Amino acid sequence: MRQDPPRFREPDSSAGGASPLTPLHVDALLANPHFAQARSVHFEAMLAMHRATALLGQTLQDMGRLVLHGLVLGLYAREMAGGAAEELTVGRLRDAFAPFLLGSPRHFDRLLARMHDTGLIALAPGETDRRQRLVRPTEQMLQVDRVYMTAQLQVLAVLFPDGPWRPELASDRAFQLAQRSAAIQANAANAGKFASQDPALVLFSRAHGIQILFLYVQAADRSASGNHARLSFEAAGHAVLTSRTHVRNLLVDAQASGLVQLHGTGGVDVEILPALRHSIDLCIAEGLVQLDFACRLALLSLGRS
Repeated sequence: MRQDPPRFREPDSSAGGASPLTPLHVDALLANPHFAQARSVHFEAMLAMHRATALLGQTLQDMGRLVLHGLVLGLYAREMAGGAAEELTVGRLRDAFAPFLLGSPRHFDRLLARMHDTGLIALAPGETDRRQRLVRPTEQMLQVDRVYMTAQLQVLAVLFPDGPWRPELASDRAFQLAQRSAAIQANAANAGKFASQDPALVLFSRAHGIQILFLYVQAADRSASGNHARLSFEAAGHAVLTSRTHVRNLLVDAQASGLVQLHGTGGVDVEILPALRHSIDLCIAEGLVQLDFACRLALLSLGRS
């Protein structure tokens, strides 16, 4: 029998209607002396998780899947705290996904069906309206999320070595769901972000786009020059579980957008241009700001601040 997670209280916002916490500033985080190391740990974690299990790789395959994963858990956690008024229905989830501009309603339906078919979610008739379908994360989804959250907390621990972020927090069910609930608020600014004019973010929204770009920047960082990745399209495709053609097409588009310069053929020399580094650093920094804020809100909601 499924056990409901522990209930937790939302942060008290009675004083002026605002959270007593404020997010970190992105510029301050970029200036953090540990940022370069944190970025490297982030690269390693994202690439390792992508290859770890089929379910984890599926969740991280593109931004649409990753955003939907977070919304399912965050809205479910809010239902557990708020009761029937916050029931997580397919319609409510679709409405929450739409502002991110990561696909049409039909694309949303395909992503949700894939989650159901692979055992990440269960669907059940509504308790008050049997015509509605309730969305329930399975234990498999919660376990995938714990692996992902552990990796994210490891990055925060590098960034703030004297802070409260310990990877083992991810194994705390109450913290996990409180953090996911708080992330709905913390990530509100992300809505529409991946439909922006930033060409790197456009590529991030494509299948395996994040992993491919991270892989080439990582290879360049490890090279003698620091800017040239010598990684064949075939090797990159093998590393991120996609075809060499998909890798080549994405990098050709990245070159057209001024993010990389391809020298030779087959990926033998991919120069990483400043525009790509700037976009990746900014994206990682913004994500870590929101992650730190959501984690602090979670601790506050659980009375642990």
